[in-house]
Amino acid sequence: MIVNGIVNFLTNFYDQIILFMDYNFENKQKVYSKLFGHNSKVTLMSYDYFMINGSNFNHSKDEVDFLYFLQPEHWASSCQMGDTLLVERGYTICGTDFLKRITPKNIFSSFINPIGDHLNLRYDESKYIKYILDDVGCLSLRSKIPTEVLHNNFNYERCYEDEDKLFNSLNLPDEYSVICEYGDYKVNRDYITCDHIINLHKLSNYFDIVKVIEEATEIHLIPNSISAFIYFLQVTFKIKKKKVFYNMNARIEDDFVTVFYNNLVSNPKLNNWSFIE
Repeated sequence: MIVNGIVNFLTNFYDQIILFMDYNFENKQKVYSKLFGHNSKVTLMSYDYFMINGSNFNHSKDEVDFLYFLQPEHWASSCQMGDTLLVERGYTICGTDFLKRITPKNIFSSFINPIGDHLNLRYDESKYIKYILDDVGCLSLRSKIPTEVLHNNFNYERCYEDEDKLFNSLNLPDEYSVICEYGDYKVNRDYITCDHIINLHKLSNYFDIVKVIEEATEIHLIPNSISAFIYFLQVTFKIKKKKVFYNMNARIEDDFVTVFYNNLVSNPKLNNWSFIE
């Protein structure tokens, strides 16, 4: 979700943005096609496609900038080592392979040549220093892109037909609570006031759940992508601001994820969100 606002913002400066992905491309394509279906400047490219067709890269004669959102130390340990394709890391983009084939005009990354400096964005330097020292992993802040960019440029076109289909199939009562929990990651049920409970994690394809969320009496979340999705929908007034109980320590053993999402959904903090410790 965080990428949506950043990429939409950057299309103000570029004719086209290609999102280069290195794993699970089929599933990611479904998600990102929904997130950027409104923006004709955004296209997707799989790592495999580029490795096979890189010599025929359609933009090899254009001025190409390369923006790498992860930490620079991931470059050397991305997907390929010799002739062996590595998947253990699972989330790194193989920047080294791209740069072997394409010579960009500019290379931007977190900590090294942040793109915010290149675009002359106004930025709170103290926040940048804090996030370097803490290594919190907020790619917006580490790239010197102000957090308000995420909200002001978040754009998502709701799938109303799919939403109605799912909502009607559930035959929900007038009052119900929405939760998102799985495995050992649980919400605090002491704060649930409704007898009927719907777990978003057990529902359908992510984007059809919006009406179920919007019509709920209350919403109970943990640090994950669903909480980010709901936060961005509410902070940009795309859905009603129903009461949210955010269980900020539900994934306390996963410190990176917890700190990342806790910071994300509290900048700015919404009055209808209660943070449960």
